[in-house]
Amino acid sequence: MKKIIKYNDPGHGWYRVPMSLAREAQAKGVEFTGYSYQSRSGKYAYLEEDCDAARFFEVMPRESFQIVSKHTNNQSSIRNYPGLGEVS
Repeated sequence: MKKIIKYNDPGHGWYRVPMSLAREAQAKGVEFTGYSYQSRSGKYAYLEEDCDAARFFEVMPRESFQIVSKHTNNQSSIRNYPGLGEVS
């Protein structure tokens, strides 16, 4: 079972998934919005919790993952990462 971390700040949340899984979901027809980000290294995608994560979990069953939540009371640095389509 693969572990996914869900990061939350006071205004929003993102699921951190390996970029390879995000690309696999895209190959299955999932299109992500501009509200998802990727790590500067390009190793992880941070899928926004509403639309993008829901689309991801439609093709990658949630039961396949262990989800662990982390919360900060400050604005998350994820908001400053490049958009999912900005780095290749």
